[in-house]
Amino acid sequence: MQVGDIIVLQDGSQIPADCVVLQTDDPLGQCYINTSQLDGERNLKPKLAPKITSGALESILKPPDKLQVDYMAPDKDIYKFEGKLTNPKNGEGLVLDLKQFIPRGASVKDSSNVFALVVYTGKDTKQVLNQGEYKFKISSLAYQLNIFLIFNLAIMIT
Repeated sequence: MQVGDIIVLQDGSQIPADCVVLQTDDPLGQCYINTSQLDGERNLKPKLAPKITSGALESILKPPDKLQVDYMAPDKDIYKFEGKLTNPKNGEGLVLDLKQFIPRGASVKDSSNVFALVVYTGKDTKQVLNQGEYKFKISSLAYQLNIFLIFNLAIMIT
């Protein structure tokens, strides 16, 4: 999977990369995602497909027409996404925000055939950027014993 790919998400499927919703089977262009694995919230979050692509995705993607999507560089803030979707055929544009953004690790619920555009993959996804570094934990007693051990070994060697 690469940035720019369009994937189809089914009900219950886990999202493999950060995406933007383009079209759904719902007449209102709405789908629901579950992010309890990411932020602990159990409520389903509604996501809306842009009016430019809702219901007309196949005709827009036929050559020579292509969608142009401009969006921000990868950022670890999961509550921030800004972009712009433009149809070069008629110059119509629409601002993209969190209403269209689906993070990696979330899952689709109560929706089927959700078409989504991959915007971040691999180490650029918000989930990976938020992992941080692992800190090795050691108790203060173990730390002091290690110092005494090194000190004793240095005395025995000399």
